[in-house]
Amino acid sequence: MSAMPGSRTSRMALLRLVALALALLASPAVAQDWPAGTVRVVVPYAAGGPLDLPARLLIDRLAAQTGGTFILEHRAGAGGAVGAQAVVQAPADGGTFLFTSSSLAAAPALYPKLGFDPLTALVPLSLITEFPISVAVRADSPVRDFADLVAKGKAQPGRLTYGSGAVGTGNHLGAELLKRMAGIDLLHVPFRGISLAITALYAGDIDLVVTNAIESLAHARDGRLRVLAVGGASRMPELADVPTIGEAVPGYVMTNWYGLFAPRGLPARVLARLEAELPKVRSDPALAQRAAGAGMTMLVTPADVLRRRMESEVPRWKQIVPELGLKVE
Repeated sequence: MSAMPGSRTSRMALLRLVALALALLASPAVAQDWPAGTVRVVVPYAAGGPLDLPARLLIDRLAAQTGGTFILEHRAGAGGAVGAQAVVQAPADGGTFLFTSSSLAAAPALYPKLGFDPLTALVPLSLITEFPISVAVRADSPVRDFADLVAKGKAQPGRLTYGSGAVGTGNHLGAELLKRMAGIDLLHVPFRGISLAITALYAGDIDLVVTNAIESLAHARDGRLRVLAVGGASRMPELADVPTIGEAVPGYVMTNWYGLFAPRGLPARVLARLEAELPKVRSDPALAQRAAGAGMTMLVTPADVLRRRMESEVPRWKQIVPELGLKVE
């Protein structure tokens, strides 16, 4: 005999349907509605810089996987702090993300009036890639090798000039740390993006550049730039003949990393969707091949890897930056 409307059996059936609906709403599957509109991924540096390639590889793959529309938005200034601030202030609705460098970890030490704490205002999502800094000169530079650079830097204090993409970037910090550990004096000339610094190097306006090794590798391959040393703990396979800085300056290691962040308060369903989609990015063979062609490995780690990196590096730079005597107004 079927249950009459209003009976205990029909009410129980209705409750089961409601419970099932609520479970579905709470499940990652419902995050299929993300992205519903255009997703902005803010790169807080000038266009044409080294972040563009890994950021583009990432968002192109996410767009293909989700069917969404992703765009890069460049907001340069204050060593990445301006773009980061814009993301912190953006609605935490899955429409805005930050693709930035390790300079984010140094921002609280460099900018006393930063206005936000990256450890609490941003949600780390994934460490996308990592590679060492490099020191490079023009192919026809009279600076023969890294040992020659150190010798000249000691003999002629402040005479040699180096360019970086901006004050407060990981490359700038790496160069200042090198100066201190090697006991040399180089004059910093910041530019609005590393591409402008490299243009100035080719024009003879500066003597060397400090940038990430992937950027310098691209220029070294066409014969216009010569890499003197890299900042990793070991030599790069792509630059096997190039020594590490640590071979001449014991204990020196400096790498840059790029990571994906979101504003604090990102909905759980969007986080769940990202947790499902990011591993697919990492395992995509076509993307890995494109990255390898540029000398890059797309790590695309779980969120905890980036979170631990930030938690260790923010206090580290708070200690080191004052010791380096760096002040940014």
